[in-house]
This record gives sequence, C-alpha cells and structure tokens, in this order.
Amino acid sequence: YYSILLEPRSLGTCEIFQTLLAVRTGDIMPFVVFIAPPSLHALRRQKECAGQYNVKDEDLKSILIQGKHLEQVIFSVL
Repeated sequence: YYSILLEPRSLGTCEIFQTLLAVRTGDIMPFVVFIAPPSLHALRRQKECAGQYNVKDEDLKSILIQGKHLEQVIFSVL
C-alpha cells in the first residue's frame, strides 16, 4: 500500500487535479479521503479555541470557498 498526502496549503488545485489523474490508472484506483471544512460557526469556534480571536469573516469564508472548490475538483476526477 502507498500513501500520498495532498494538502491544499502546499499545492494548488491544478497540481492536486493532475496528481489524482496521474495515480488513477487501470492498476491503481486511489482511495481519496476529503475532509471538508466545517460550518462558518464551527470554524470560528475552532479558531477561537486555538487562540485566534481576530480572524475576519472574509478569511473564514475564503477557507469555506476553497474547500468547496477543492471538493468539486476532487470529485470531478473520481
């Protein structure tokens, strides 16, 4: 078994898409685990629990939008 960890912070959407296409062959069918960001309220609570109290709503919404976009890209490949 092999494992590849793709983190959105280190790779762009295009690189993740290309990596998924490259490893998906007739012999290899990747098992993809996508962990979506939580709701806006839960995300704010997580940031506050981590001591990050000055996070703007725009920043949190950006995280949610990026997560939704990444989810669409991943599931379009599968």
